[in-house]
Amino acid sequence: MMRLPLLLLAMLAGIPVATASPLLLQPQVLDLGQVREGDVAKGSLILRNDGPVPLSITGVQTSCGCTTGVPDQRLLPPGGFTLLHVRVDTFAKRGKIRKQVWVTDDQGHTAAAVLHLTVRPGRHMRMAGRSLFEARCAACHAAPAAGQHEGAKIYAAVCAMCHGADARGAYAPSLRGRHDAAALARRIGDGTGSHYMPGFAKRRGGPLDAAQLRALSQWLASLH
Repeated sequence: MMRLPLLLLAMLAGIPVATASPLLLQPQVLDLGQVREGDVAKGSLILRNDGPVPLSITGVQTSCGCTTGVPDQRLLPPGGFTLLHVRVDTFAKRGKIRKQVWVTDDQGHTAAAVLHLTVRPGRHMRMAGRSLFEARCAACHAAPAAGQHEGAKIYAAVCAMCHGADARGAYAPSLRGRHDAAALARRIGDGTGSHYMPGFAKRRGGPLDAAQLRALSQWLASLH
């Protein structure tokens, strides 16, 4: 009796079969090394077409506005490759940082890679004249708060990336166990005086109005 390969049997039975994407980013994890805060971390990934037909790159997305990826060319012939140049703006970052980049093509394929770097303290960054609420930084630290009125959603929009998804701390300290909503509203609204934690109130140049600050602080005060 002839034995058919499992892949062929699945196809004959009409079962969807996942196939490997011909669009590849290599390496899948890139270490950008140590960078002083304020400098730009740079590196390059190989973007490869491992398939039999030409692929056209239609988009490059990153996990935040501070990270960019630019390919040398967008049309990849079969077996062809190009370089994807990545840059990470390290303003207001410290310690171990993880970013992601995704590339899509005209056939619906996606390739992804992770970027790692370590940011050392930079001198005079408080006097750099920059803000988290300006330029590319605003895409993550300000714009997502627009139209959000519930405390949990405001937190997820503009706080979780630094304080952790569950408010237990990440790049910034835990916010749990702080049950004075008024004190929280003042601290969040006015900031700490550091460029890492500027005032989020609109009167301080931030994205949150009084009602949003109240909703956010009351929600945080309810956490244990």
